[in-house]
Amino acid sequence: MLPPLSTFEAKMEDMSSSYEQSMEMIRRYDEVMSEKASKTAIKEIYEVMRHFVKHDKIKEIQTHTAKEFEHVQEQLAKLDETLNVVSENIGKEIHSAVRKATAALKA
Repeated sequence: MLPPLSTFEAKMEDMSSSYEQSMEMIRRYDEVMSEKASKTAIKEIYEVMRHFVKHDKIKEIQTHTAKEFEHVQEQLAKLDETLNVVSENIGKEIHSAVRKATAALKA
């Protein structure tokens, strides 16, 4: 028969071993859950990303928009130049018509 102290010591060793085993199981469980949470979060992020435009597409759109803007500005400059020429010609025609009308009135 074992003395009560040695029985207590054996139980403490079993408990300590069981505690260490439980802690290892908890650590491993936490590790697995963290990995799964990370994988799930990454999957969710990719799922959400499919609904948004990719960065490359945005750059492509910006480049296209900048080119279109330049084209519109060039067209506007041409229209402005044409308007100036037409205005000058109309001014000259009006001046010429007024001179003719005044000359006809004097005659």
